[in-house]
Amino acid sequence: MHKQFHSRADRLKTLINIGAFVFLAEAWVTYVPEFYSIHISRLLYALPEILHLNYDWLWLAEQLGLAVTHTFMWVLPYRFLGFLNPSKTIPYLYVLSIGTVVLLFIDLRGFDTASWDEYSGWQEIRLVLVYLLPTMIFHRYFSVLQKNGVKRSNSSKYMFGFFKSKEDLIGDKVGFFIWRQLLSAKIIKSHALPTPQAEVFFAGYLQTIISGYAEAVGYIGDWPLDEMSKKYVCETVWSNKLWEIYQRGESMSEVEGTDIRNLSEAYRKGKRAGLNDSKLEEFEANSLFLYLTGEGADIQAS
Repeated sequence: MHKQFHSRADRLKTLINIGAFVFLAEAWVTYVPEFYSIHISRLLYALPEILHLNYDWLWLAEQLGLAVTHTFMWVLPYRFLGFLNPSKTIPYLYVLSIGTVVLLFIDLRGFDTASWDEYSGWQEIRLVLVYLLPTMIFHRYFSVLQKNGVKRSNSSKYMFGFFKSKEDLIGDKVGFFIWRQLLSAKIIKSHALPTPQAEVFFAGYLQTIISGYAEAVGYIGDWPLDEMSKKYVCETVWSNKLWEIYQRGESMSEVEGTDIRNLSEAYRKGKRAGLNDSKLEEFEANSLFLYLTGEGADIQAS
């Protein structure tokens, strides 16, 4: 029996991500601005009578405060709730924010540009501050996290994993296998694998877990054997770093010497471990974790 690309857990995660996005989007457009205008703005505009402040500066402070509120309401859930995937949400967040700005602009100005006066433009700046700026900050923040390897995220071309090719689905699933183990072994934040043997083991592991999993789900084609499949997985797990580690490990796999021992054996162990893990469910595959934490003595070389 072949494995399925989307397990029940995958479908549940998808539904949770969609539900979270819809809930936050509704709050972003309606409830939060309404609450802010009723309670926070009322407090702000009480300040001029006490501190003799200029209303223009207060207006700017009010808009910046709402922009900060909007930013945190998106960033915090996606940063600390591990089942939410920020990069898959980024494209639709741009659609939501730009669409909201356009619709509110039309509602505000209509299509009659002749009615604009010397004060025209401030409301447009407000819309950009309140809706588009938080989206850009959200995008930038999680892009930096992905680059530094703090939190894995898939390609942002698609939302919730819809419309992906079979190759992308295989690569994403294998990437999750690897990312979970590296995170558990506290490797990602250290920005390196501990030894040359570990790099060689990983190179062998990556080769066979991709080809083995592709075979398990009934994939037919040469993509699992191509170097691009390895690069795709590496980039989704640990952008700009894991691919270098794989290439280095692959180049060392045939090296033997007095200073670097057992590299070829580590490579064979990695290939055996990857093949074995490719036949397991995602939370059962742990050979890479065991090897990186020194508990993989029982792994046999092929």
